[in-house]
Amino acid sequence: MPVGTPAPPGPVLPITSRDWPGGALGFRIGYAPQRPKSGDPRGDGPKPLKDNPLLDLKGGAVNGLGARWAWLDASLAFGAVAFKRQLAYRFANWSGLFTNVFFLLFRTYALMACYEFRDEIAGYDVGQVTTYVTVTQALLMVSPQWGRIGIAESVRTGQVAMDLIRPVPYVAVQLSQRLGISAYYVLVRAIPVGAVGALFGFLKPPADPWALLPFLISIALAAALGNLILILVELSSFWFGSERGVRFLVSGFANLFSGLLLPIAFFPEWARRISAFLPFEHSLYTPTRIYIGEVSGSVWTAIGAQLVWLLLLLILTEWMFRRGTKVLIIQGG
Repeated sequence: MPVGTPAPPGPVLPITSRDWPGGALGFRIGYAPQRPKSGDPRGDGPKPLKDNPLLDLKGGAVNGLGARWAWLDASLAFGAVAFKRQLAYRFANWSGLFTNVFFLLFRTYALMACYEFRDEIAGYDVGQVTTYVTVTQALLMVSPQWGRIGIAESVRTGQVAMDLIRPVPYVAVQLSQRLGISAYYVLVRAIPVGAVGALFGFLKPPADPWALLPFLISIALAAALGNLILILVELSSFWFGSERGVRFLVSGFANLFSGLLLPIAFFPEWARRISAFLPFEHSLYTPTRIYIGEVSGSVWTAIGAQLVWLLLLLILTEWMFRRGTKVLIIQGG
């Protein structure tokens, strides 16, 4: 129904927290529920969007935050839905946890074998390297380095058309959904994998107990960075129709320069210099170094570098999205 067209008679039911967790957003595209006039149970029906002070074209409905910040309320709701959706995949989560633990043991014992005839490699002793492997394996799903997130699939099926007409910012919604999933994996992957590492004696306490706070902050920033990289990869499907080639290329760089396979300190000098100019190490390597106390300089400097990269990737993501919508061809349309 076009904006401004009178609605058919009858009340409009708002979307409540039961339908959309995060609050009674109460909006339908183009209309919002209004209080009926006194003596008239139906009132004048829904009021057009352009005349409604509760809504704006960019933000959607207001739930106590004001029109300017309504997009934040909606984004948080999408994040909550994504968190709850993961609860449905119990078998997949248990099998994923088993896989995480398997690779924790495999990677740890493989690196421990390198210390059979030496006490230290690139400044890491055996206790630090086993802690390193445990932390990176625990954070692997919190700050993902590969995987599909659904944007490219929505382009192939045409579902992206429905996503684009929602009165909420597309990039903010996608990132909120991914962060909701990351929060879920903190509970079902990071904590259990860390517990298994501690049980086997791999995980050591942090070198500096005061580093726990910056470590947690760094994890949050790393999760945002890792998910933004995945969003950027899948936005390429706006141009190419498929993200597969870009995904394979970026996944290779991410696995190597995030520090997942090996600590970047183990790399030759030229490879470390390349890594310093890429965002991948800040999605996994930085929080791990903060935990084991191997950050050169202040930990807050490392967190500042994460913030800079986060800002740059946010700008790049929004720019790619705006450019992509101009060339996007909706399948079936």
